[in-house]
Amino acid sequence: MAKKFLATILALTMVLSLVACGSKTESDTPDDSQTDNTPVNSEHPTWLTDEKVTLTVTTYDSVTDGVEPPSNDQRFWQWLEDYTNVHIEWNIIPYAGYEEVIKTRLASGTDLGDIINVYNIDNGQDAGYNGILMDMAPYWDSCFTKTNAYFEEEGTDYTSLVTNSNGEIYSLVGTVEPIEGHIVICYNTEWMKKLNLEVPKTLDEFTAVLQAMKDAGDLNGDGKDNEIILTSPGISYLYAVLGNAFGLECYSHWDAFQADKNGVVSSEYVSDGYRNMMIYCNELYDAGILDPEIATMSSSAMSEKAAADRVGCFIYYSAFAISYGAMTSAGAQDPTGEYYTIGVPLASKWNNNQGYFIRRDQASSTPTAISAECKNPELACKWLDTLFADPKVIEVRTCGFEGEHFNYAADGSVELIMPADGSDWDIQSMIGGGQITLAFIQTKQQLLVSKLQYPWYLEEYANIRDNYEWRSPSVARVNYFSEEEQETIDTYKPDFFTYIKEMRTGFPTGKFDASDDAVWNEYCSTLEKLGLKELTSAYQSVYDRTAD
Repeated sequence: MAKKFLATILALTMVLSLVACGSKTESDTPDDSQTDNTPVNSEHPTWLTDEKVTLTVTTYDSVTDGVEPPSNDQRFWQWLEDYTNVHIEWNIIPYAGYEEVIKTRLASGTDLGDIINVYNIDNGQDAGYNGILMDMAPYWDSCFTKTNAYFEEEGTDYTSLVTNSNGEIYSLVGTVEPIEGHIVICYNTEWMKKLNLEVPKTLDEFTAVLQAMKDAGDLNGDGKDNEIILTSPGISYLYAVLGNAFGLECYSHWDAFQADKNGVVSSEYVSDGYRNMMIYCNELYDAGILDPEIATMSSSAMSEKAAADRVGCFIYYSAFAISYGAMTSAGAQDPTGEYYTIGVPLASKWNNNQGYFIRRDQASSTPTAISAECKNPELACKWLDTLFADPKVIEVRTCGFEGEHFNYAADGSVELIMPADGSDWDIQSMIGGGQITLAFIQTKQQLLVSKLQYPWYLEEYANIRDNYEWRSPSVARVNYFSEEEQETIDTYKPDFFTYIKEMRTGFPTGKFDASDDAVWNEYCSTLEKLGLKELTSAYQSVYDRTAD
């Protein structure tokens, strides 16, 4: 199973959250006298209520085979109850049938409990508009203080991610720390050493490294011409980094609409940068450098190639430098060694010779909402805020308990205490805190704690984190569109992006020639017919209402 595979090799695969939407009446607005931040119990300053209160939580069990679902038998949730003085009554539903079950319950407004994992944004929006979910906006400043403080320090405008175009907040949204664990270029360390090559800093240097690997031949020493010089699990990951070298804002959930310095939005799909990226990728493909199976490549198929010592460079999440490296023949002997080196963003004439990455200022999956029928709405908000962004809660759920599972070094870094029985350090098996099937932040600490055995990784990622530019998308990656924007997107996007997907695969593989003016003009003309102008207008509207 792909999910099980990713969880095993990364020990950090978790599903995050998107956002739900709904309606609310003024009678639900909290009394200001009840929403200050004074501890409710001076002896227990972290308690959210002086007398223990029960909240019911409806969610699924797990998205990963072998991971136990949340329960009060797990140490993390027992600790959280002591920390907040809130008891949770769990309503756990199998993941396999969860979407249909929760959709039915949201439609009827029954059997929801106080706090609900609503599974996806469409379910949540429909339930919110029908008054099934509570608007958290009136509680935002007073009850979500930890959430606001966390994202203010991080530099992410989180409020805009959870607020719809009417100013309502109907779900908490899980996120991934915006610059950690990014999609990067990873280079075969041994091949680079054999050829006396340095990690490239420019697009021209990158091309030269790829060509040197191609010209060398039989770098894996098996006597066969079977090396894959450059690959990724599909075209979209390939573009996620290369696009930045061509001045684009490529990354995951990339809608490819960019605002210039004057605030004018245009589509990157018809830009010179996009065209030249297509031409460049086709040149690599024709030269036998780009994986001939790139159009259908998957992460599991790519891992098989890495395990056979066939891959020179790949583009994927940085943690795969560890996991794919461990699969190589050398990695089988020493799994903690460095077998893929993390690359830096590439500078070129297309990005004004300034290499950069794009921040993940966006939401992910699994929205978490509060039922409109909740009898303790303020407490439910504060409990979610604590689970989501309280520093101590984040520490415990990602590192365990200080002195037992980890210690802090003199420089403030985390040092793991390995289990005495020789088993792997695993927060899920130790305290049950690794699997949060509600909205949560995948923090920098969480993403790094599983990498502490790999000092080379920490050093190389620190280099790109601290020494290179990280740009926020010029057009915000919103979760909510206005009614007019959504209508335009629903009308034009399906056919528009079906054509985009066909061409973004066809251009690199030579099915279509982006360097041919007639072909490119026909491509642009087709996009115009499929709604380019209308979609650009919708994203201009997004920019106009979200830009600072």
